Amino acid sequence: MKYFARKCDNCNKGMNEGYCGGDGLSYACSHECLFINGYTQEEFQEDYKFGNIYWTDWGEDLEGHIEDGYYTIDGEFIESEEDINNHYIS
Repeated sequence: MKYFARKCDNCNKGMNEGYCGGDGLSYACSHECLFINGYTQEEFQEDYKFGNIYWTDWGEDLEGHIEDGYYTIDGEFIESEEDINNHYIS
């Protein structure tokens, strides 16, 4: 099973790369998930210019790097690596 560092605020899928807004207050995995609810390209340009939003890659190798937990592709939160082993490995 693959694990993810963040969860998209719009589609609720796990993600290892995408847009980070408001210094970690919001996440979007794609253009489709970013430009919703009236958020425009002009607003994005302004936010990007002032460092309020950016694209980032949290990486594929999460082992030992995500202290606050992990997400599944479906956005389910897994609190620790121990929980992953207990819950998903038979």
